[in-house]
Amino acid sequence: MKKSKITTLDIGRDVVCRELTVAEIRALFEYTPADQVDAFLLPGISLTELAAMTDLPLADMAELPPSQLEKVLADCREVNSYFFDMQARLEKLLAAARS
Repeated sequence: MKKSKITTLDIGRDVVCRELTVAEIRALFEYTPADQVDAFLLPGISLTELAAMTDLPLADMAELPPSQLEKVLADCREVNSYFFDMQARLEKLLAAARS
């Protein structure tokens, strides 16, 4: 069974953060962010990747302040620890390759 967690935002909305499957993780690593805000607003994750981990559509994210998205991200990190650990290992390898 996949892990999930509900994040309650200050605006009174609940967001379901769900664990990604291996296939979903593969698909995310093939994704290229559409713009700089999508790619760099939150540390270590694009908004599109965050949307894939939740039931919160990108259009709805556009109406939220970053502080609320940060709450969602914290819970997504908890239920998707393998994704974030793998991402950190890849970043280390890329940094070492550049040196």
